[in-house]
Amino acid sequence: MPDTERKDYKLILVGSCRNEEDSKRVENLKELCRELGISEYVEFELNVSFDRLKELMSESVIGLHTMWNEHFGIGVVEMMAAGTIVLAHDSGGPKLDIVVPVSSHKTGFLANDVESYAVAMETIFNLSNSERLEIRKHARESISRFSEKEFNDGFIYAFEPLMAKA
Repeated sequence: MPDTERKDYKLILVGSCRNEEDSKRVENLKELCRELGISEYVEFELNVSFDRLKELMSESVIGLHTMWNEHFGIGVVEMMAAGTIVLAHDSGGPKLDIVVPVSSHKTGFLANDVESYAVAMETIFNLSNSERLEIRKHARESISRFSEKEFNDGFIYAFEPLMAKA
């Protein structure tokens, strides 16, 4: 990716501040950005509305997830639904259940350290628009497994034999 294009990208950190500890962590991150001279490339979107969150996810190229060993990862599913290409931690639910191939097609990317995240980001940024579209399409197909209809059908399937005995 050319350096001029690299300057077009911005890291947007989205989340909520629940308490003073969270607010202090955000201030520390902002200070670190100033020290590193990257403040113009990092934006903080705090306590945003759900509509704003959906807007940010739908406009983003990469949805970055870094939590190690998350049980499931509903945020990862939401990013995939919004059409963001997911780069998630290679552990827990994202690895085992969410960012998995569909009919051997890629649905996102997994990483587990600074180098593998950097390589995956470079790969995603260098994909053609049609390659990105294919990943988005397969990701959306994949997450249909987590729909309310699938849950209801599975619940009925599991409990129907028990209800017949009652």
